[in-house]
Amino acid sequence: MITVDQINDAFRTAVIGTAPRMLEGRTSWPWRYNDTGDQKQPVRSDARWFWFEWDGEGDTPDGFMGPLQVDTTVTLSMFVDYGGIPERRVKLVAVDDHKQIRDVLNRLKSANTGLLMVTLGDWAFASNNTDRNQARIVLQFAVRYMKARG
Repeated sequence: MITVDQINDAFRTAVIGTAPRMLEGRTSWPWRYNDTGDQKQPVRSDARWFWFEWDGEGDTPDGFMGPLQVDTTVTLSMFVDYGGIPERRVKLVAVDDHKQIRDVLNRLKSANTGLLMVTLGDWAFASNNTDRNQARIVLQFAVRYMKARG
């Protein structure tokens, strides 16, 4: 069985180790984890700083419920600062990143860990910025995993 904290650590490591597919100007920088992630802080001026927020954990409808474990779904919101990307391009970069990160996280599935599936959720601008070369976007995923009963 696995916990959300263990999933968080594995996901953070996987994202940091991912080379972005879509490069745009200064966005060739690697993914970097913002351990003080907070929506109230200003958008970073360089690209692909991220942090996670987890919510909405519950039993998966029609999922497995056994004596020791239960199929659980939780919503992962991945906040990403896209500084240095022109406004006209940030949507394309974010959509590509959303799909790439889903694929990367799905590669972590294993019967040993209990991670079952990561699916795409919605994405949206997370803050209004006056600078046309900065944006904060939230990429959402539904994460299914086997949680220990109790």
